[in-house]
Amino acid sequence: MQERTVELSGANHSLRELSSRLMQVQEEERSRLARDLHDEIGQLLTALKIDLQEVQHGEVGQAHAGALTDSLELVDHLLTQVRTLALDLRPSVLDDLGLVPALRWYANRQAKRNGWTLSLSVEGMAKRVPVPIEVACFRIAQEALTNVAKYARAKTIDLTLHRQDQDVTLVIQDDGVGFDVMSARQRAQEGQSIGLLGMEERVRLAGGILEISSTPGRGTTILLRFPLSETEPAERRRTAEVMST
Repeated sequence: MQERTVELSGANHSLRELSSRLMQVQEEERSRLARDLHDEIGQLLTALKIDLQEVQHGEVGQAHAGALTDSLELVDHLLTQVRTLALDLRPSVLDDLGLVPALRWYANRQAKRNGWTLSLSVEGMAKRVPVPIEVACFRIAQEALTNVAKYARAKTIDLTLHRQDQDVTLVIQDDGVGFDVMSARQRAQEGQSIGLLGMEERVRLAGGILEISSTPGRGTTILLRFPLSETEPAERRRTAEVMST
């Protein structure tokens, strides 16, 4: 039994390392794709737009003027789509300025797009926190707000990010229709959805805990907490069970 326990412990450790590496590779690939979209495709579209503008401003017959105008509008639309895709893949503001500006940018963008009333509170975040925590917080916020936009029919979003002592906490709250958390968790375990399990795994790999509280008709609250101390008790490093209230 002891030998078997040691083997299982080693296997679990290897799986955690593999999962962590996969998350890291995913973020690296997102960064590469974002750079390629911006640096190559974006630049080519910009060059095409300049060429079209030069033709438009030259001697062009009336029959071709409308086609040129339509082409320029299409290029503008493509440039916007490329920039949006690059930002969604890996916003440069997250790498350059950190979690707070990235979270503020993304939340305001989503609020404007979906007509939400947004409240964002930030305390004690004068210094940047470790990159894995920044990435985990941003990705969970991204996933949560995307789900709110798709399913929640919410009007108000409250985000609270604060650092106190050796803890970083992010709370995402909406006033939407809510859902049955245990049923959602059961569907995720049956392979019908990977969103919830993916959120839990990302938070766990960054050394934090995740709690989701929701009741149909009463909105949803997502809480993330990350200890910054390397000596934090193991119990706090374990991903919390998803809870329904």
